[in-house]
Amino acid sequence: MVKAILPPIATSVKPVTTKTPNPSAVIIIRGWKPYRLGTLAGYLDIELPGGLVIHGCALLEKDGDRWISLPSKQRRTGVGAITWVPTVSFPDRATRDEFQSLALAALDAYLTGRAA
Repeated sequence: MVKAILPPIATSVKPVTTKTPNPSAVIIIRGWKPYRLGTLAGYLDIELPGGLVIHGCALLEKDGDRWISLPSKQRRTGVGAITWVPTVSFPDRATRDEFQSLALAALDAYLTGRAA
């Protein structure tokens, strides 16, 4: 049997990020399932630049506003209340807002292309 010795995990390393928006970023909608229930309008799968696909995103609509909710998991608190824990998140509001804008535009283009 071969045992691997792993180095300790570095906890002081900070991720390298850029705040500059990427105008060539393309989001692709890989699937859409309409499903109306309250604010929920449907589910979609989103492919990000680089090929990562996020399955199970939700399109929500309320009072003329639309937004994409990323997948989350349902959890129960110690007192039995239900809470939702994100499985994917953004580092800041500007990045989230850019994603929202690109994803909604991609969904609109996808739905327009399907209707044609």
